Amino acid sequence: WPNQTQNEPAYYSPAGMTQVPKALAKALTVIRETRVTHLQEKNGLWELTAETPSGQHAYQAAHVVLTAPTPQALQLLAESGLLNNSSLFKSEDVHALQQIT
Repeated sequence: WPNQTQNEPAYYSPAGMTQVPKALAKALTVIRETRVTHLQEKNGLWELTAETPSGQHAYQAAHVVLTAPTPQALQLLAESGLLNNSSLFKSEDVHALQQIT
């Protein structure tokens, strides 16, 4: 592993690195083929508006994990009015994320 010191452990999955997220996701509801177009926090839950192959849908969730590439995730957060929310993001973190292409 590049830049690894002797005191840092390195981990791998003999069955492949996708086994870790698959194991973590077993107890979750995972919705695929869906493009989230808007996020909003309301009453302690996240409300998501999404486009699916069968049309537009609304979802509620206690937690949201963004796995889109950084530019697309930033666009979603900005269009949802969340990027400049200081209770969610520090301005220096937003700036650092904006440097990722």
